[in-house]
Amino acid sequence: SSDLWQVTSHGRYPSRTAVAPDGSVWVSNRAHTGSVPTDPAQSNIVHLAASDGSLICRAPVINVARSVAIDRNGDIWAGSFSNGDLYHISGTMVDNTTSPPTCVVLNQMNIPATGARNIYGLAADSDGFVWTAALPATRVNIADYTTTSFAHPAYYGVAADGDNRVWYGGLGGGGIVHALDRTTGAITNTTGNISGISGVTVHPEGSIWGSR
Repeated sequence: SSDLWQVTSHGRYPSRTAVAPDGSVWVSNRAHTGSVPTDPAQSNIVHLAASDGSLICRAPVINVARSVAIDRNGDIWAGSFSNGDLYHISGTMVDNTTSPPTCVVLNQMNIPATGARNIYGLAADSDGFVWTAALPATRVNIADYTTTSFAHPAYYGVAADGDNRVWYGGLGGGGIVHALDRTTGAITNTTGNISGISGVTVHPEGSIWGSR
């Protein structure tokens, strides 16, 4: 059996979601057309309870919160598309002295990108790194925030597999799905007549699925 509930996103234009091991949900609100992306009540990350979708806390990720991922420690990473800021948010700590309660931001850093191609998606791998969907792709060490950049042809959706690769949907430039070696940065393109792929995900058995 399953439950279905519909609740407010506590922001404007919900865009990305990530489900925690306990079943709770993290949602990014991107504050799109007609919104005020500098307003943390509109552009933010919210944590919703698994039981009924009630608000646990909200984090002020301003300037178009377009991405969210959960790392191996259970912490949350969120990216700003407009200015490339990356937020590290506690998966458990909540400041209940504010209204609404605030998810505790552990760190905020800026990830340089080419032109306006800032963080459009995020993926966390099992080795303790977070990867950006941007040009270039940036690998962030979750322990000390050191970064390494990798050139690649395009980006949109992003997902990490169990074979030391990060997969990108290439709608942002050419449409080809490609894999990036997490250590060397070597690129492997898919073959065949595949184009216009935006979202990508990894099946537990290892196959890659894309949407267009």
